[in-house]
Amino acid sequence: MQSNEGLYSAPRWRLTRWLAEPGLGVPDDIRAALIAQLHGSLPVFAAGAVNTIAVAAVIAVRKPAAPFIAWLVMEIAICLARLVVLVCAHRRARAHRPTPTDLHLLLAVAWSASVGFGAIVSLASGDWVVAMLATTQSPLARLTMAPNPTLALQATASRR
Repeated sequence: MQSNEGLYSAPRWRLTRWLAEPGLGVPDDIRAALIAQLHGSLPVFAAGAVNTIAVAAVIAVRKPAAPFIAWLVMEIAICLARLVVLVCAHRRARAHRPTPTDLHLLLAVAWSASVGFGAIVSLASGDWVVAMLATTQSPLARLTMAPNPTLALQATASRR
């Protein structure tokens, strides 16, 4: 799949192919553009990662209980893994080598699940400041170019 930055691989795994499938009748050039957009840019990713880690950190400081500390650790681990995969994908795309699109999609869903976990434990805590902080962030706006990942993200993050 070609973009301005290079060539991105289409998903190969059954689940990730389903997540990225835009539907029947979509021209190949549009499919390629959608796959390229899944990888986004590093500054946009960094802004989202800093936001979710900062929110989880503020909440963990305010309520230093196990669920909030676990959420912060998950956010850091997932965001670091996503950063490594994203940098790798951009480099491989520029070199016209296969990109880790499948792993990238799964980590995006894991990130959303982590945000959803944080929202659930925040709401369950009864602290409405914490609940407001956790539920007003959303990765959904950063991955809406393909409908199936958006549905998966909504199922994991928007249970508010």
